[in-house]
Amino acid sequence: MCDVLKGLLRLNTSSGAVEQLASRVSSSASGAPGAPIFYANSLDIAPNGSIYFSSSTDILPARARSGCYDTGFAWALNNMRGLPAGRVLAYHPATRQTHVVASGFYYADGVALSEDGSFLLVVETDALRVVKVWLAGDKAGQREVLVAALPGLPAGLSKASDGNFWVSMTVPVPPYSRYLGSVLLRALIAWSPRTWRPPVKVWGAVLKVSPEGRILQLLLDPTGARVATASAATEHNGRLFLGSIMGVHLFQCMLPVRSTDSAVFRACIVAWLSVASVVAHSAHTLPLPAYSLEVLLQSLCDTALRSCAPGAPANITLADVDDDTVQPPTNSPGPFISYVDLQVVEQHVAGSGSQHAAAGNATDWHAVGGWSLHEQRELWDQNAAGRVKQR
Repeated sequence: MCDVLKGLLRLNTSSGAVEQLASRVSSSASGAPGAPIFYANSLDIAPNGSIYFSSSTDILPARARSGCYDTGFAWALNNMRGLPAGRVLAYHPATRQTHVVASGFYYADGVALSEDGSFLLVVETDALRVVKVWLAGDKAGQREVLVAALPGLPAGLSKASDGNFWVSMTVPVPPYSRYLGSVLLRALIAWSPRTWRPPVKVWGAVLKVSPEGRILQLLLDPTGARVATASAATEHNGRLFLGSIMGVHLFQCMLPVRSTDSAVFRACIVAWLSVASVVAHSAHTLPLPAYSLEVLLQSLCDTALRSCAPGAPANITLADVDDDTVQPPTNSPGPFISYVDLQVVEQHVAGSGSQHAAAGNATDWHAVGGWSLHEQRELWDQNAAGRVKQR
């Protein structure tokens, strides 16, 4: 297990004894030999027994007056500082050696290995993305972005039973994030009393992502009434168990979740687009694309129809559906032109198959899915360059 102060630990569940496995990089390692391991956060175990784990930042949590260590404040300081101090390390039980696998992450959080161990996924919380680090094959040592511009702060990461991955998100991207290009503002937020800081909307959100970066499903509690601040998601025996950073209890939901509520789907799109004007809060410029609701919805329509039964219309445009006018929330950027009612599209992809999702059957969670960020990248880039005409 990971301990933010002590590094990588092993717990004997029978005796309760705790053994410290790694608190420093091995002195014989080629990179950062002997460096201390701060803020160990998440881990996954390879088939050969090697343990891959994240070191979120080089800032240690301070001890609060209550006697507890404030990991949230350490994250906030790291976030406001805007430096990529996160690392991923590997501990090998056979040799008891620890080395750095990859570094330069904007708060490295959840980690998960592929089924064959060829790559490792790493949640980069402050960059709103999941990164793939290749461990074997021709790409060994290389990294690439799996999914980016997420609508919330990603935290936990775990393998699903079908070989895909669950990504949990704690809170939506704060509206003030777009102003964090100001060093002065970052300093004020970092050192201001907690009661002075802007409130953060509470919700619960978990993404299901394929190894290729296709978003298969979004489970969302938009109000956080049932599931809030999901920081970890673990699938077991047909259930998804969720941990939270705001409590000591677990949530669970039965799988699969296939209901789609049209209104909630629209809320998901608005949440996704709310990151459009987020300004990179460091010298490193994050490549967040310019969003267009119309372009995004057109891509969703195309994706849904490609999975319809034979004989379905070849193309559909927003002009072909009955849409309404959306009044954008004050904390979201424009243009917000229109949204499409999924009951008109009639079919919605839930995963890689052609699943039917009936509107109006929403229960504790609402599921939306079936689009690929990679498929939309070209459209987003065209929109950013002004080559897509806005209605």
